[in-house]
Amino acid sequence: MLLVTDLAQLDDPDKATYPGNRFGDSLPLSWYQEFDGGREYYLALGHNKVDYSNPRLCAQILGGILWAMGEK
Repeated sequence: MLLVTDLAQLDDPDKATYPGNRFGDSLPLSWYQEFDGGREYYLALGHNKVDYSNPRLCAQILGGILWAMGEK
């Protein structure tokens, strides 16, 4: 996992629909893995246009893409 959030601190009216107690109070937001000969990168951030003006988010996305391409 690259990024996690503390579910207890999350203010979301849909929180009850999140996946059970699988990760305890932690909810993965970004991870990577090698699977079946390929590379997978997942990111659950960037739901709003304004998010993409954040250089940290853009760096996270670029790093994930480069890793999935085998460049990192």
